[in-house]
Amino acid sequence: MEASDKGPSAGVATNYLRLTDAAIRAATLPSGKSQHYLHDTEQPGLAIRMRATGGRTWVYLFTKPGARGTQRKTLGAWPKFNEKAARQAATIAAGEVVKGGDPNDAKRQAKRQQLAERERTTPAKLIIEDGPYETSLTGRQVVNWKPAMTALRRGLKAHVDLVIGDLTRRQIMAAVDKAAKTGKRGAAKDLRKHAHTFFEWCVGEGYVEHNVLAGYRAPKETRAQRVGRRKKGRALADEEIIKVWHASGQLGAFGLLTRLCLLGGPRRSEPTMIQWQKHIMDDRLTFDEAWTKMGLHHDVPRTHLVDEVLAAAKHFQRAASDYVFPSPKTGCRVSPRWSVAWSRKRASPSSPCTT
Repeated sequence: MEASDKGPSAGVATNYLRLTDAAIRAATLPSGKSQHYLHDTEQPGLAIRMRATGGRTWVYLFTKPGARGTQRKTLGAWPKFNEKAARQAATIAAGEVVKGGDPNDAKRQAKRQQLAERERTTPAKLIIEDGPYETSLTGRQVVNWKPAMTALRRGLKAHVDLVIGDLTRRQIMAAVDKAAKTGKRGAAKDLRKHAHTFFEWCVGEGYVEHNVLAGYRAPKETRAQRVGRRKKGRALADEEIIKVWHASGQLGAFGLLTRLCLLGGPRRSEPTMIQWQKHIMDDRLTFDEAWTKMGLHHDVPRTHLVDEVLAAAKHFQRAASDYVFPSPKTGCRVSPRWSVAWSRKRASPSSPCTT
């Protein structure tokens, strides 16, 4: 409801004229005023509200028995809401006033329904498969939406039936601490990160008033923790790279994909997208920004080793596919399933790859 106890005439300058799009366009806000009303001389109650911010809004002003001052109903923002539409809306609002109704009742009822719906909303409704949050992530083309949804569904499992507005920071951090104490430090970190992002989205969508994790900072890691922390992964030594290079020669198109990753440093899924006609240039290979993780175009120079990989890849070309590294079964892009391919390779008695 948009009401003013003092009314638009209290301390606010007003003018009366026939409101047309041309007249509104030519009108200026009086110096020193934060707002100014232009009243229509032909249709009682119809007015334009001018603000110091530059906004101009059609409003309908009316009085209601038992209510103090002048009530205001917003009709629409000018110029998108033009003169003709404003006059029609004002006529409808005037009819409601004559019948003893309030033009703002519908808006109040919608707000009440929205509030009631918000009070019934649970995390389960928001993070369900194909639910509002998942739809938002996929619609924005968030790359890691699956890990984010998995972290939330697992971490908030004990609280999915609570009203979203009743969830506390302590409850969420208890779930994070529980994961950390079971040795799943990565899962705990993911839950804390994705829960913060999820509640920011909830604030933006109106499900909660504030983010319960806003301002949270993880305790600073001590020296003992840094020293005792197990490092995640490591860089291969030169002799190990050589072993991987030789072993990959026995894995067909997937092996050539591995070699290109060693040479150019792309993420494993990116070379699976390149095609002969689109991405293989005379002096370089191109990676489109549409499928690189950072969303940036990337080029890899064609060195003699890259040329050797491309020459070998020609032996795996498929008539129905233009992919440089096609799947031997479907002809579509090869799946970068490293664990499966290399586990098979390690199982081979003649494998030189032991890392």
